[in-house]
Amino acid sequence: MKKMAMKTRIILTSLVILWMGVFLLVINSIRTVESGIKSSMVKQFVEEDKQIAAQAEIILEKGGGTEELQSFVSNLIQKNQNIAYAVVIDTTVTAIAHSDTEKIILMIQHIQYLLQRKVR
Repeated sequence: MKKMAMKTRIILTSLVILWMGVFLLVINSIRTVESGIKSSMVKQFVEEDKQIAAQAEIILEKGGGTEELQSFVSNLIQKNQNIAYAVVIDTTVTAIAHSDTEKIILMIQHIQYLLQRKVR
């Protein structure tokens, strides 16, 4: 087998090192961009959550009850594809409005059951 000239080996080694550096730089750049996008999205979602909470507070300040809150949550889920799950919790840490209405029905049934047991 014919030996490569020293000049050729140096050039090939330099090219391999250069391409490895370019590859690592691209990977690092992609990770940095992804991190920035995630951070920006989290900030946007937190701001949106604050606005939704403010709207729920307005409903409560106007004297709205659980029916109005449930309607608000249902409409919110229908209009906004980015919201997969929504729940309104009162000061007793009880869900009073839920995006999955079956869970509210189950909670109401459970509360009624507990109240019936307490009465007896």
